Amino acid sequence: MKITAPAIAIIITTIIYAVGLAGFLLSEWLPLFEKLTPANLIFASIMVFAFHRPWSGRFLAFILAVFVAGWSVEWLGVNTGIIFGAYSYDDGLGFKLFEIPLIIGLNWVLLIYCTGTIASYTPLPNWAKAILGALLMVALDVLIEPFAIAHGLWSWETPSVPLRNYLAWFIVSFMMLLPFFRYHFSNRNPVAVAVYLLQLVFFGVLMF
Repeated sequence: MKITAPAIAIIITTIIYAVGLAGFLLSEWLPLFEKLTPANLIFASIMVFAFHRPWSGRFLAFILAVFVAGWSVEWLGVNTGIIFGAYSYDDGLGFKLFEIPLIIGLNWVLLIYCTGTIASYTPLPNWAKAILGALLMVALDVLIEPFAIAHGLWSWETPSVPLRNYLAWFIVSFMMLLPFFRYHFSNRNPVAVAVYLLQLVFFGVLMF
């Protein structure tokens, strides 16, 4: 049986996430794997977008818009405390521009694309797909938050993560996903589905 290119990409990505999970579970390797967090995000993005079709000027504009909007809403969130609550970024995500890691924009792009792709497999109308995608974003953020706090990605000024953080995640994600479905950007990319599921498993195991 012939193994397709997406299947090979999923196998490789699964191995990378498995190695990463082992690294975070073994204390002697933990400092190294914490430093590799931004590299893993870049790797996952490359694997996902290598299988997006078709590439167009409109799709590139969408990616850029999500990158800028995602970074900007984080900047507003950190500097005002109004959107997500009072929080700040630590040094775990690498280079920061105006106190916001530049790679956080890429994280928004990757997650919006992955959740939008999953929602596109359903027969729902576009607005309902956007709601489903936003709920998937929130579900993942619930698992990411304890990991991020424990490993120096960001920290909250409150004892626990504010509920409005998740509400804001839903609203911002919903607004980003509406044009994703309006312009039919998803090509039902199986690697995007796999990356989302791998992140669920990765952060879920480390949370529990």
